[in-house]
Amino acid sequence: MSTGDAKEQLMLATQLINAGSMGHGLPRTKATRDVRDAARRHDDIELELRAQMALVECYLAAYNPARALDTFSWCLATVVQRPQIVSERQMRLLGFYYPQVCQLATYHPDVPNSLLEHMFSGLHAFHKVSEPSLAATHFLKFRLREALGKSVKDHQELWDAVEAIDSADSDPLKRAIDIAQIEVALEDSVSDSKAMSMAHRLLTRDIPATQRARLLRSIMIPLAVQGDWQEAWEAHLVSYNIDRASKKVSELGEHFLYAASTGNWGRLLQLLVRHLASVRKAVDPWDLLEFLRMSVRALELAQMNGKGNVLIPVSIAPIYRWHEFEGLERPTISEAIEIFSRTLTALMDRFNDRNGSNTLGYEEPMPNFIEVPYSVNLQGSDEDAKVLDTLLRVRALLECGQEFDALIVLDSLRSSKFPAARTLSGQLDLLTSWGRLSMNRNAAHLVHKAPSKVQEGS
Repeated sequence: MSTGDAKEQLMLATQLINAGSMGHGLPRTKATRDVRDAARRHDDIELELRAQMALVECYLAAYNPARALDTFSWCLATVVQRPQIVSERQMRLLGFYYPQVCQLATYHPDVPNSLLEHMFSGLHAFHKVSEPSLAATHFLKFRLREALGKSVKDHQELWDAVEAIDSADSDPLKRAIDIAQIEVALEDSVSDSKAMSMAHRLLTRDIPATQRARLLRSIMIPLAVQGDWQEAWEAHLVSYNIDRASKKVSELGEHFLYAASTGNWGRLLQLLVRHLASVRKAVDPWDLLEFLRMSVRALELAQMNGKGNVLIPVSIAPIYRWHEFEGLERPTISEAIEIFSRTLTALMDRFNDRNGSNTLGYEEPMPNFIEVPYSVNLQGSDEDAKVLDTLLRVRALLECGQEFDALIVLDSLRSSKFPAARTLSGQLDLLTSWGRLSMNRNAAHLVHKAPSKVQEGS
């Protein structure tokens, strides 16, 4: 290699590093593509591979399935044909991108089923040689089962993941599988005590915000059904605070459904005004489908309870990004149901046609309707989410018999400068009393169980 070639290679490598330091968007993608094209001209396959893998990340961030698939396929073929140029870090990156590419492709109904089958076969083979177990493959197929044309009640891939999980698998994967088991159990029976106990154990730990939000969304309605109105409200507020910062709009739809299921019509209207126009921000067709489905179910519950003529002061222009949406202008709840349902049905048909099935669009049972009693005063607001998150952890600690830890957390919360710590003082007092009462009861139980000392007479 000449001195000039070495300088050119160093300059291109520096450009690639600089591109990677930019935020996701067109400038970063263009800068990375320029490096890839230059590497091709210089026949530098190693630099081209690095640039192509960086492009996969760009296309995944932009939710561009066609280019993500094409670029990732090139990387995979290069790894197979020239394994000697692939570093251990690049293999880990491939393993990180592979499930994301499969998910992105699955969530687009224009990607043919035959290609999806080929991709999942490749993922299975890749995980077989690179992962401790095949649990990740099974779990991904479980999460994508509806989009792949399987019934939402088909849990076989989840049980396969549970059976395959290995101690060497990552903690995030293990937690995700635990949360999925809780969701499935509570779908079958909202009063499943084992599932709720498992959820409380997870809530005592520090887990990533996205997983925490998913866990809290899964227990919102079951808590309300059990009459734990305040805890259900706290779960909603905390998870909503996380979800509103997420790119996926479908997660907001679950909060519409919670508000409608508990008859909290003021909260439902507030959320609709804030987020109904988020239909324009769906990141992919499946995200749009899920948002529409949750919205329609929530609006139908409102209509069934005499709210059909309530005006929603929101206007949305027509959308043509993922699927044609005719738009709406300050509709009533009944009008919004009609417009959303037309778009939802047509989008479901696209997925059904791709999958060769009819699993989407069947008549779903209406969710539980458990209106909050007038006598219940729900404490806390959106601004109190951080403090309420701590209160949820305290409740979980108390449910798991860790009263001492719960009282320590409550004491630190009382001494904090959060304004909500004062406005929620009633809940703090209630939980403190619960903790102390439990500790006293446990102490009395231990004294009762202790063997009595018998003094022998002389």
